[in-house]
Amino acid sequence: MGTPPGSSGLQLNKGMIHQYTSHETDKLALRATNGIRSNKYKPVDYDKLKALAAEKKFSSHKTLLKVKKIEQMSKQSKENTLLKQHKLIWQKEFIRLNNMRKRLQGEVDLHRRENVNDGRTLLKYVSGI
Repeated sequence: MGTPPGSSGLQLNKGMIHQYTSHETDKLALRATNGIRSNKYKPVDYDKLKALAAEKKFSSHKTLLKVKKIEQMSKQSKENTLLKQHKLIWQKEFIRLNNMRKRLQGEVDLHRRENVNDGRTLLKYVSGI
């Protein structure tokens, strides 16, 4: 059985034969003197984390207040726009109805003037009876 291509030629089944570089041996010596522990985890400062969490919470609360204020302003603006539109529509309707009233009043006055003589004739006829 041969060695796989790309391997250094050392086989693991012959025992614990390892080759280390000087950098790796320094790391191993440092770990041995400091005690073997994981390099992945660092000590945690919980007070600092709590302060950071409180700061983030305060910041998010401020942002939430800004969003609510913008929503409120948007609602108010929408309501104002709607009120302006309604006001404009009612003003146009008022003008239309006022013009119609004037036109009809003019027609009633004209009809009265035209029929005044007929009314007098009818009055004479009724009083003559």
